[in-house]
Amino acid sequence: QKCAPTTDEEALLRNYTGEQPLSNVDQVLLAMIRIPRIRERLDSLAFRIQLDTLKEEVGSAVQSLDRACDALMKGESFKSVLRLILRVGNYMNGGSARGEASGFKLNYLLSLSETKSTDHKTTLLHYLALLLHAKSPEVLKQCG
Repeated sequence: QKCAPTTDEEALLRNYTGEQPLSNVDQVLLAMIRIPRIRERLDSLAFRIQLDTLKEEVGSAVQSLDRACDALMKGESFKSVLRLILRVGNYMNGGSARGEASGFKLNYLLSLSETKSTDHKTTLLHYLALLLHAKSPEVLKQCG
């Protein structure tokens, strides 16, 4: 788009009658406006030039994400934390149908920092961290 004439320049060039000589730049712009869909073609060309760089950037990000997912799925510490969250959740919901859950949706993890104790000072996330620190400090070390 930076190489294409602006709409104002295009209007001026379309009205060019040939009375005055054009500069080299204006001659190039005049030739460009005669090419059908020049802006779209230039956009396409710019995208093709940037495509290899974009593929490299996205590819490395996907590889990093893939390695992180593998580490989470294979690592016992993450599974231990999830099991603890399930046990605490089942304890909190004891006596109700929700108290015997065999799992939970991952978006539940977002509410851990919002669920507060009766004194509104400690969150469930903070309690879980304290519990892990007291009962399973090796899990915390593995989590980094």
